[in-house]
Amino acid sequence: MRPIAFLVILCGVAAAQSEPQPVVVDPGPPPSDAIILFDDVKVPWERVFSHDDPVLSREIYYRTPSHCFGNHQSNVRFWSKLQLLVGLAAEIASTTQTDKIPAVRERLGRLAALEAMIAGMVHGQLMNLEDLGNGYVSFNRRYMYGALSWCTENYAQIADDIRELMGGGVFLMPANISVMHDPTLRQTFEENWSSSTQGALDRIKLMKLAWDMLGSEFASRHWQYERFYGGPPYVIRDHSFREAPWAEFRQRVTSIMASYGVPEASE
Repeated sequence: MRPIAFLVILCGVAAAQSEPQPVVVDPGPPPSDAIILFDDVKVPWERVFSHDDPVLSREIYYRTPSHCFGNHQSNVRFWSKLQLLVGLAAEIASTTQTDKIPAVRERLGRLAALEAMIAGMVHGQLMNLEDLGNGYVSFNRRYMYGALSWCTENYAQIADDIRELMGGGVFLMPANISVMHDPTLRQTFEENWSSSTQGALDRIKLMKLAWDMLGSEFASRHWQYERFYGGPPYVIRDHSFREAPWAEFRQRVTSIMASYGVPEASE
């Protein structure tokens, strides 16, 4: 193989580069998305799967379960992230002592229901698996694409619901944690920002985490990512269109239509 003659790596902007403070939920330098361009590269023929066949190059992902395997993990990742967000919502409501208000309980209940939905969708992909007929099995592709669509369509509303529970509390916190480094300021902060259920330090830590997840530049990147990591909505829904058993759906209609005919004319 000849050495690579030309290589360009186009990196995305790191999530925390422009943040004035470290992002709590991202302890190290964030990985950047990148596009790698090769030019004048020799690939041995034994490593070629497709050549001058764009259709086959695309269908490699869909004739095999590779695309399903790649996106099943995204369903699981979203489920894990939603568990964190639901816990964050519950902790905020407890800290602000709004968790006894019926409207807040209803909102928390809805978030809990959404978490249960994605849990069911993930488990369904496993329980109703596909037998590939060659001694191997795959996650259920239809269920996986349905869950993928569900995740991308619901994240924005989930984030907005939790931001509503968060309210203006984040703006009542000190600008940064340096308030804890000055003995006088720390005493003032602890005396005035503590509540009957939570100390001032835990309160600012909670609001910092909430802001990182839902209000910061880091959060904005998450919002955009969760909407489009699987592609634009029409692409995600086209996967469901491709995998749907349309003949079975239509047969349910035609079988009912076949059960009745033209009624006899009344005299």
